[in-house]
Amino acid sequence: MPFRFFLLFFAVILVSISHVPLFKGSTVVLAQTEFFSEDPEAPPPQETPQQPPPQVPSPVEREVVEVESQFEPGADVLFLMDVSGSMQAYLLDQKMNKLESAKAALSNVVQKMRDSARFQLWTFSATVTQHPGSSAKERPKNRGTFESIGGQAKQDLLDVIRKIEIPGELASVTNLYAAILQAMQYFQSHAYKPVKSGTAVDKIIVVLSDGKDDQVSPVNMGSILIAKDEFPDIQIRTIGFGIEKDDPFHRVLCTLATKNRCALAKDAKELQKVVSSFLSS
Repeated sequence: MPFRFFLLFFAVILVSISHVPLFKGSTVVLAQTEFFSEDPEAPPPQETPQQPPPQVPSPVEREVVEVESQFEPGADVLFLMDVSGSMQAYLLDQKMNKLESAKAALSNVVQKMRDSARFQLWTFSATVTQHPGSSAKERPKNRGTFESIGGQAKQDLLDVIRKIEIPGELASVTNLYAAILQAMQYFQSHAYKPVKSGTAVDKIIVVLSDGKDDQVSPVNMGSILIAKDEFPDIQIRTIGFGIEKDDPFHRVLCTLATKNRCALAKDAKELQKVVSSFLSS
């Protein structure tokens, strides 16, 4: 009996000793087992939602969106449009010929222009025609044909664009270089007057053509390059309408343009985007 009592007493002592930690760090080991969470009271980590990447518009789309805010007073734009016989041709899958498409695109752009914008329209084939923006009696004296297109003047300009036609016998010739040189010389002549004398303005010539120069005048590419060096304040921007990128005429247009501001358009919608971008200063 005493021996059984001794064994029972010894077993109780062993059980008590097994529940005493051997060193302070022993509980840390338990915390690393799979039976315990890292912190029962801490909230679960929140995943940061991923934001979709910002949509960056293409250069052309960006210029179109910003054109109205960029086209500030202080820019005089001379639009030089090819009306030679080749502009009567229809582009692939298009209901309008190139001339009608160009007129539609230009009209849409003019409607969105600020009233303070000053705009002038010239057309060319063998010779250049300088179109008035509004009726002659309303045009300020000694201001050339540049004027703000606000109010009735804008509607008059839209009527002028609507009435543009291929000029009959003269339509067989594209006198591109002579037309560009004449436009550059106009900006340097006494006929051209800025809004205020001595005021710095952007002088922009936008050229729309679908074919090469027919070499009917002594004016050539060299003449334009010399004039560009002589009049560096005049910006030339060119548009090839209905031609392909690998067309040699595209390289000609890019050579004519200031800082390679040249573009291609295959239909009225693309042309409207390009014209809008080119009218931004």
